[in-house]
Parts: sequence; C-alpha cells; structure tokens
Amino acid sequence: MIRSQKYRKATISIINKKAFWNVYDHLGTLILLNLLSFVFILTFVGIPLALSGLFGVTKQIAYYESVEFRDYWSNTKKYFKKAFSLAIFIMIFLFLLAANLYFYYFQIILSHTDANMRIIFSIMLGGMVWLCIIFLIFLHYLFPMMVQFGDKFVSLLKKSYFLMLDNIVVSLYLFITSTFWFVLGIYTGIIAFFFSFSVVSVVCQTALREVLNQYQPEALSKDEEVRGFRDLIRPWRL
Repeated sequence: MIRSQKYRKATISIINKKAFWNVYDHLGTLILLNLLSFVFILTFVGIPLALSGLFGVTKQIAYYESVEFRDYWSNTKKYFKKAFSLAIFIMIFLFLLAANLYFYYFQIILSHTDANMRIIFSIMLGGMVWLCIIFLIFLHYLFPMMVQFGDKFVSLLKKSYFLMLDNIVVSLYLFITSTFWFVLGIYTGIIAFFFSFSVVSVVCQTALREVLNQYQPEALSKDEEVRGFRDLIRPWRL
C-alpha cells in the first residue's frame, strides 16, 4: 500500500469529531449491540460472533450507511469464519507471550543471584512487555480490516501491521482510547456493560476509514461532518 500524493492526512481531531457524532447518532443501537456483544464475550466461545457482528455494523456507521439491528446477525454470518481464525491466532500468540513473561520473570529473574544475569534477563523481559504492547496496538487494525477487505489470513496480518507502523500517531491514539474505555469499564462495570465495546469499535472503524483515505482516496473532507459541539446544546437549526 502506497500513500496517494493527493491524500488528506488522518488527524486525531477529525477522527475524534467523526467518532463522537457516529456514536451520538446511533447511541441506542450501539447500547443494544454492546449488551449483546458483552453476553457473547462472557461465554468466551462467542467472542468471534461478538467481534464479527459488532465490527461489521460499526463499519456501516463509519461509512454513513443505514444501520438496522438485524445487520448484526448478517455480519456474524458473513465474517464468523475469519473472526474465528483470528481469535485462535490471538489466543495462541497471547498464550506464548504470557508463557515467556512467566518464564523470564519467575523462573529466571527471581531465581538468579548473579546481578549481571538478572540485568540481562530483565532487559529481555522488558522486550517481551513491549512486544505485548505492540501486539495490542496491532489488534486495533485487525478486526476492522477483516470486515473492510475480507482478505486471506496472511494478507490481512501484513496489511494491518503495515498500517500500524505507517500511522504511529493514530495507532497510539487508538491504544490509549481503548485502554481508557476498558479501564473505565472495569472500574465502573456499567460502562463496560453499556458502552465500552461498541464505542471502541466505532472509534477503530472511523479511524481506519480516515487512514485508508491516505492510500485509496475517497471524497473525504473536513466538512463531511459539519456539526460542532454547540449542536449538542442547541441541536435545532433556525
């Protein structure tokens, strides 16, 4: 993927503005989708169902398409196989990372009395932690790209990894935003139940659309979403 010479750069301000109004315009639908996805995720085996349905609908929202609740089910049927494969890949990768972290910390660092060896293995442990963070950032592109292109497994991984590296600022923004919402959800409970998953999904899909415009230009502009925060206080027009 090569950037177009006539692209409009994806900025955090534009992504925030569009994502906010995307959530605002579909708040009721997103609450229902979040409740349903929350139930699926709790069953663990339903994670691919939740992710395929949720990201499918929020892609439609990001592209200003009409959305109905039944679209959730049509998207689960359409993307379930790919979502299942990605979920297996993620679980295996996270298991290997967790096993390495456990090995370096508990089995080596705590058992070694040699200060030099402990420093070396501490550096290796730090590298594993950073790998975990990079992988978590990478995940913010994986499922949105799945419903965007539906590529083969390896191609999907390559494109997602490229977009992450080529858009560092947006990638960090997605990581910080999702971390905020999930931490807020853990501490409050009710936020996770009603909002967290659907809001993060909308933000990821909105950001992906802005990022992809740098490589496959659409007719996007800063004026695509003309509303400002004053419209929250006075939503009518005189």
